[in-house]
Amino acid sequence: MSDNVNTTHSGSCPTVASQVATISQPVEIRPFAITGPVTVECFGRPVVTEDGRCERRGHCCFTISQRIRVEIPVVFGANVEIGKDRVECGRPRVEFEGEPHRPRDKQDFEDVPEYETQ
Repeated sequence: MSDNVNTTHSGSCPTVASQVATISQPVEIRPFAITGPVTVECFGRPVVTEDGRCERRGHCCFTISQRIRVEIPVVFGANVEIGKDRVECGRPRVEFEGEPHRPRDKQDFEDVPEYETQ
């Protein structure tokens, strides 16, 4: 690339070069979740309730209930690895003054399927 960005050119053969390219940047994301130590805290007293349905079968049933709070610390994150960028070049073309201008057709952009021609 030229160091002369703002230059004035004079000449008799104006030329336009163009190229379509697809640039890719691979990215790999590896998520993780790390749990810390779990803690359990009880609230109030346990509650015991009878279940009379079992008596008909000749045994006793009951339910014990306890309100608890479980704390599970979790750290969420991701490791990200950026790969080497790459380019997929289309077919270069050159137009210059004096050559009859031909309309661009789909073949000029065959390497770029999402490009719409008119």
